[in-house]
Amino acid sequence: MRLRFARYAAATAALVGCLVIAQVKLARGDAPVAVRHFDSMQEVKYPWGWIRWLMNSKLDPRAAQTFGIVEIKGGGRNTLHKHPNCEELLYVLSGTATHVIGDRKVSIKKGDLIRVPRDTPHMAIVTSSEPLRAVISYSSGDRQVVDLGPGKE
Repeated sequence: MRLRFARYAAATAALVGCLVIAQVKLARGDAPVAVRHFDSMQEVKYPWGWIRWLMNSKLDPRAAQTFGIVEIKGGGRNTLHKHPNCEELLYVLSGTATHVIGDRKVSIKKGDLIRVPRDTPHMAIVTSSEPLRAVISYSSGDRQVVDLGPGKE
């Protein structure tokens, strides 16, 4: 019985500690939660397709990451570019592409994830007739992009 009470007391103390920490964070002005829905976010149009940004420091000044959904037209490609201040993760939802990353080419399809290191030139060349749709995530809330031109295979 004492062991059970001791466990209960320890669990209660831990919960109270978490609540106190949460209240301190809220008192400092940290936002507890930010909720965005894909359908409510506007498409940013490009000649090659679109991006819907669901999180970045423009949408939420406290954001330490950038997150979005990208669609590149079937048979299309985005321009060769790089991100000088962050790495990129890209997770393929549909379609297929050849992704040029630095001096390498990799084939990507539904279910694949690639990591593009910071400041590395890259571009996607869609190899399917259907669009490539992917989740894109960046390690900075203020993703920067440098356009390097149309690019070459």
